[in-house]
Amino acid sequence: MNFEWDDSKNQLNIRSFHYERRWVMSELPTSKCLETDWERVDALKDDQIDTSDIPPLTEDFFRRAKVRMPNQIVTMTMRVDSDVLSWFKAQGDDYEQRMNAALRIYAEAHKAAKF
Repeated sequence: MNFEWDDSKNQLNIRSFHYERRWVMSELPTSKCLETDWERVDALKDDQIDTSDIPPLTEDFFRRAKVRMPNQIVTMTMRVDSDVLSWFKAQGDDYEQRMNAALRIYAEAHKAAKF
């Protein structure tokens, strides 16, 4: 089996899992107040909301649509090398989520491959 690194797929995986983006965003200063008037937004009636930029939902859309249920998280015990665990723990408190993301990226990349 030949493995070739595909940087575009790597970048797509990073964006799709939001871990790197969320990590960087969580370190940004949050002193700026939001300027959205949520009371006004909540008071809007359906006919007052501008939906002109939303494409119509056609029969073709519903024919191709698929229901996607969220993945169920399971608890398990797994043996890993101590240096690997230490590295993930050094990345932050959400190290278990990062380990799951790394495993998911690997699994998705190898889904079509035959072992």
